[in-house]
Amino acid sequence: MMKANRKKRSRTLLRLSGAAVLAAMLSLSGAAAGEEAPALLEPVGVQLDTATAYIGEIAQISVYNGSVRPYVEELYFTLNGTVGEVHVVVGQQVKAGDALVTLDQEAEEKLMEKLRKSIEQQKTIDAYDAQLEEIKLAMLEAELNQLRSTGAGQDAIALKELDIEEEKLDQAFAQELRRMNLTALEDELKKLEQEALACVLRAPFDGRVMYGTALQKGSYVNAYNPILYLADDTQLSVESEYISKTYLGSAHEIYALIGAQRYEVTPVEIDQTEYVSKALSGETLTTEFALDAPDEALRAGQYAAVCLVTKYKPDALLVPSNAIYHDASGWYVYVVEGEERIRTGIRAGITTDWLVEITEGIEEGAVVYVKE
Repeated sequence: MMKANRKKRSRTLLRLSGAAVLAAMLSLSGAAAGEEAPALLEPVGVQLDTATAYIGEIAQISVYNGSVRPYVEELYFTLNGTVGEVHVVVGQQVKAGDALVTLDQEAEEKLMEKLRKSIEQQKTIDAYDAQLEEIKLAMLEAELNQLRSTGAGQDAIALKELDIEEEKLDQAFAQELRRMNLTALEDELKKLEQEALACVLRAPFDGRVMYGTALQKGSYVNAYNPILYLADDTQLSVESEYISKTYLGSAHEIYALIGAQRYEVTPVEIDQTEYVSKALSGETLTTEFALDAPDEALRAGQYAAVCLVTKYKPDALLVPSNAIYHDASGWYVYVVEGEERIRTGIRAGITTDWLVEITEGIEEGAVVYVKE
């Protein structure tokens, strides 16, 4: 109980100041009532910590966790099919054009081979028919010349000329029909060959296979469903926690701290449809930044602190944040004049961990007390 009373008295002493402290001390020590209290002296050899209000720049800096990430492209087939062979594993480096996954094309290969043979046969038949037509037309023209040389009548000559014209028309029709049939076969083969090309998923650029679905021979894949992701470690960007477009637009400056270096970055516009899709599906939203001047020191996977500088003011009146006090009456500082500390009310503007902008109460050059 006695200890509790002592603590209570100690707290009372801490709340008192000046003559009140001295009076309380005298009372506790048994000093006679009415005895004059001695003057309160500053501790010998102790120097007050002070700071001078000055004009400088201030801003609020918000920091978001992020990382350096490579450009990543989703890879998929444009048609449904069954996996015939998987040529790569996760983490493998590939070159542009390398085959990554091949769909089973056995049936298509057989059909293409059959079509190629049909086309060659058709060309042979067409060439033979064309030769026969040339011979037939030559014979008709020879007959016409014979009629003319033997002095046949005009009616006989006219009929033969008519036969020649009809033959030419028939041959032209037959040639067009053969051309159309051959074109149809070639178009069908071309379509199958294009589909065959689509059955091989190739690397669009030099890169690293990041991850993908579990594929093996016989696995069924759907068209346009991503099965592999290819990373280009030479095209780096920074990805951070999601930051709203409005807040990004209000920033005076945006940069990223990566390792011991500062890099200027520019927000990448997010597609609204993609944003809505991710939000509705519950995916984690992120914000991407382009590196304005990347260098060789950057590596995919490095931690990046994305810094947004807002509320920037280049000519604010500043004091250290530990010079500011606050109570029920508001904010105040102690202005040091000689050996006196004068409580002075102030209005604060932009505030950081280290500095406070003073908008009212003191002027540039004022010396303020700084608490430890």
